[in-house]
Amino acid sequence: MGCPHDRQPGQSQGQWPPVPSPPRNVVYLPAPYPWLRVPYTYSVPLPAPAPAPAPMAGPSTRPPRDALHPCIDARGVPLLFDARECPRRALPEHARFAGWSVFPEPVRDLRLVARAFPWPIEIRNEVVVCSTVWERVYASLRTPVTEAEWALVCADPARKRTVERAMRRRIERDADPVEQVVPLRIDYLGDETMFMGLEKDEDFVESVLLPGKRKVETFVIKMGRR
Repeated sequence: MGCPHDRQPGQSQGQWPPVPSPPRNVVYLPAPYPWLRVPYTYSVPLPAPAPAPAPMAGPSTRPPRDALHPCIDARGVPLLFDARECPRRALPEHARFAGWSVFPEPVRDLRLVARAFPWPIEIRNEVVVCSTVWERVYASLRTPVTEAEWALVCADPARKRTVERAMRRRIERDADPVEQVVPLRIDYLGDETMFMGLEKDEDFVESVLLPGKRKVETFVIKMGRR
């Protein structure tokens, strides 16, 4: 199922602050907050990181370098979407927040891992904005399961039943006639298909990092039941 990457000329990128309308009794970081608005493009990579904004006056006004944008931080109130659906359709706020940098300063290399599935997601040589994370998660989970991966699934009867049940449900509801009738990685998750943001967990990252793998900034994808 395709997810269009084109953007109409003059399309609005939204207004600040870059957070959804808060429910009552929820306090968000005050605006303005020092995240960068990165030019929103898919076809041409940015040649260099955007310059950092000028520091704001006052003590402790700048968050840590690895602080996450509020709309993607699992510790707060992130934007949620069902990873079975293209985020451009599943997230009404996609156009508003797509071009915001995930971090206060531009990051061009990011690794994402998850407790819910075993496949890492690598982002290389591009400024990581919110839409990068959403759409890479979606694209990765739409990848067909390989024969070697299916053999591992079959070694766990309960997991195999979960995958087969999720695959049948997906095929029944999927209107895309081009989609192959094969298990996809999203089926591995069963009912835990809600993307609920990113979080930092150094212990978990160290436990799943392949020995000898180059270390880059790594965050954990939080998934939940829909």
